[in-house]
Formats: sequence, C-alpha cells, structure tokens
Amino acid sequence: MNRLTVGILGSCATRDNFNSLFNETYQEKYECTIFQMQSSVISVMSEPVRYNENKIDNLKHEYYKKDIEAEFKKDILDRLVEKNPDILILDFFADVYFGVFKLGNSFVTHNTWKLPATTFYKELGSIEKINGIDHKQQFLQIWKESANRLMEFLMNLLPNAKIILNKARFVDFYIDGEEVKRLSESGRMYSVDVDKYNNLWNTLDDHILSRYHIDSIPFPDSQFADFHHPWGPFYVHYTKKYYRSFFENLQVINS
Repeated sequence: MNRLTVGILGSCATRDNFNSLFNETYQEKYECTIFQMQSSVISVMSEPVRYNENKIDNLKHEYYKKDIEAEFKKDILDRLVEKNPDILILDFFADVYFGVFKLGNSFVTHNTWKLPATTFYKELGSIEKINGIDHKQQFLQIWKESANRLMEFLMNLLPNAKIILNKARFVDFYIDGEEVKRLSESGRMYSVDVDKYNNLWNTLDDHILSRYHIDSIPFPDSQFADFHHPWGPFYVHYTKKYYRSFFENLQVINS
C-alpha cells in the first residue's frame, strides 16, 4: 500500500507524531513531506520580510536559521501547492504561545526561543507585539481574518488534501514517582497560566471548526506532560499516551 503524504503547519505537538521516537511504525503508512515549524497563521498570511542572512546569527541550533528564514520568506503556501500532500495537519500552538509582532506592512511570529538572540532582532529596537493573552480583541480580529484567508486558500489550491486540525493543548501536570506535580512550579521553564492559554486555543479551534467542514483530532482526557521527554519538559511535551491516541485517531480519519 502506498504511504499517505503529510504536510504540517504547526508545532512539535503535531510533528512528533511522525517521528519513530514516538510512533515507531508511522512510516509504514505516512510520509511527512513538508513542515513549517512554529509559525503563526497571521505571519503565514503576511507579506515576506526582507532580511540580511548574515544577521540571522547567534542561534542555539543550526536548524533554527532555516526555521527563521522560512518565517521571513513566507513561502509555505507555495511549497504546499508544489508538494500537494494527501493530508495537511494544522495546530495553533505558535499563535497561542508566541503571538506576533508588526514589522513594516507585515507580521512575524514573536518566537522568543529563536529570534531574540539574532542581530536582526536586536537591531529592530522597539517593536509592537500583539498576542492573544495581553491584546486579545486586537489579536483575534487579525487572526480570524488571516485564518479565513488561509482556509480559503487551502480549499481552493489543495482541493484533494484532507485538512485535519490537531486540538493539542497545554498540560501543566506531570507524574514524578507517585506524586503529581506542576511544570509551572518546577523551575525548569517559564511559568504560564495554562488555563488562559488553553481558553485561547479553544477559541481559535472553535473558529475554524464552526466555519469549515474539516476533521479534527481530539486531545486525550487526563493527559500528563512527560518530564523526561526527549526534548525536555514542556507544556506540549507529552507522555506516550498522547502519541498513541493521536495516531489511532488519525487512522480512523483515514480509514
């Protein structure tokens, strides 16, 4: 049987499901052919940003540069049309966690894990940040307009692709021996209000699912974070239960 090709516009909450560390046999059925990492929908639907390649520097990992350049080029839609995947999976982690900042007549995902170290970012000076926690009304107005344009584009230019929304969520609790503890109190990461972030994520998902007839993958009940996750502890780094559940739901959708 031919494998189904998969495109992802989202985060590790989706991409990790197509990694043999988490789903050992995924390659028997699926091939991930295109992936845009941690880009807000607002950014994806904005104008390209001019940049000096030499100023995308001081990065913790070499692959960060590729991610940042993809963020600036904003060519993911053209690449999706070129690859024409059988399945396109979306998740809105970047929209919820990072928000955006305005740059000229464009918007850029305010990826605090990658951009601030670069000379490019340091030379920007004061920037106008917009996120769904501190500027909810303004953010949602821009986001909904961008999301509608994205969905219309996908449905018109990728008419044969099955579009799936991954309803991933932030998780604060993890199991340490026989104790249940909070990631936000672990001292290992920036403490966030998980409920606020998840309420925003609900709003974004609901906007799409109420307007467009697409499939979605539910988030498992009573899901815990994995403090010993291969990428380290974080609010969207889950125990194996999540990855099994995702794969099972994906199989049902594509059966």
